[in-house]
Amino acid sequence: MFEKICCIYDSDEQYVVKLMEAMNESMDFPYKVLAYTSESALTECSRKYEVEILITDEDINANLLSDIKAKYLFHLCEQSSNPDERKICRYQSVEGIIKELLAGLTDGGVVIKKDSIKTTAVYSPVNQGLKTTLALGYVLQKAKSERILYINLDEFATLKEIFETSRMDMSDALFYYVSNEENRMGKIISCINNKYGFDYISPVSNPEDISFINSEILLGFISEIAGSGIYKEIVIDIGNLISNPWEIMCKCDQVLMPQPIDELSTEKVNLFFNYIKNSKYRNIVNILRKIQIGYNNELSGKCITMSHLSNLEMERGLQEFIYG
Repeated sequence: MFEKICCIYDSDEQYVVKLMEAMNESMDFPYKVLAYTSESALTECSRKYEVEILITDEDINANLLSDIKAKYLFHLCEQSSNPDERKICRYQSVEGIIKELLAGLTDGGVVIKKDSIKTTAVYSPVNQGLKTTLALGYVLQKAKSERILYINLDEFATLKEIFETSRMDMSDALFYYVSNEENRMGKIISCINNKYGFDYISPVSNPEDISFINSEILLGFISEIAGSGIYKEIVIDIGNLISNPWEIMCKCDQVLMPQPIDELSTEKVNLFFNYIKNSKYRNIVNILRKIQIGYNNELSGKCITMSHLSNLEMERGLQEFIYG
């Protein structure tokens, strides 16, 4: 039997059964989920297993709660969610419910210790230097074994072939962060989407919306997400949304750069290294890794698609880097 149990208790049998099935099918929720509509059945379950998470409607009997003694209690509500208060809106996707459950967990559970979270920046001084291709390829590889978030910091990311249009994007997430509201983490989570097995925040659609952003704000924003404990790794695709990307890069655990593919690219990379070595950001040199990901002439100059990311040569280069 699974050692971590999550129970859902609600009078709507059809709802709890469907939610249970969807959560058990998800790779992002490391609990065995059980659904109940009767107090006696839920009580019997608590006698057999240690219930770590209990998700209930708002009208649950207080005596029943004292009998269950779940480590974490969440209430399903009719209105908007508030993970900080352990309130989860029932009318949303299962991915949204799982994200908010994970954001609301503290003091144990599946929360990752803040100092164990890896931050990876992906950068290239070369225009069309396969930077975003490398970033997304890396994310796809790592997402096979861990929960990972992709953040793109390009003004014009041209990723419509990869990501679906989203109502909320990076500008909304950053606005919620600087607003400093009590439930800002819950609102940031509402901007996160999932596809291909990893989470991402859609790139900005209007760069003017975040003209106030600087490296200090972005570092605080990334630290806020890291502190939530939802992710094992955050990958930052460094673009031109910020004027001084070195401030971000030097605070990361590692910086990845695609190996230059021609003479001009090599010269730009050399100039970059010369600058970094003689600046206050010289520690970047010690955490920077060049990765050979291959170059496909047939895909050159086109928007990034899954064909780019499934390039066998790139997969080999990334697997060699990640797994040795």
